[in-house]
Amino acid sequence: MLVPYRFTAMWAYLIVFLSVLPSNALPRLSLLDFDFIDKFIHLMFYAVLMAAFIIEHRRFYGKNPSAPLIKKVIAGIFAGGFVIEIIQGAFLQGRQFDVIDLIANGLGISLGLLLLLLPSLQK
Repeated sequence: MLVPYRFTAMWAYLIVFLSVLPSNALPRLSLLDFDFIDKFIHLMFYAVLMAAFIIEHRRFYGKNPSAPLIKKVIAGIFAGGFVIEIIQGAFLQGRQFDVIDLIANGLGISLGLLLLLLPSLQK
């Protein structure tokens, strides 16, 4: 049975899993500025999540997702990231709510959307 959005769901689960790990369980990158790397990782993980949705939608349905569906998916992904930030701030030791993480998430969603939809809209 072909299941749409399998990779998208697995990637979303990975984001949630990594987001709820205690901060001391994550590897330390001593050579690079951790804050920059953290924001870059947020951006890239959310870009991949948005791109995966679009790619899997194309593969399963043979066309780009509709604008209303894209808006719902963007809202859902962003809301999920927001909830993760709230959980980090309220319940997780060594983690805190970070507005810059939310901005990086939003930029990542936008990047994934633009990289995959912009070329197809120019045809």
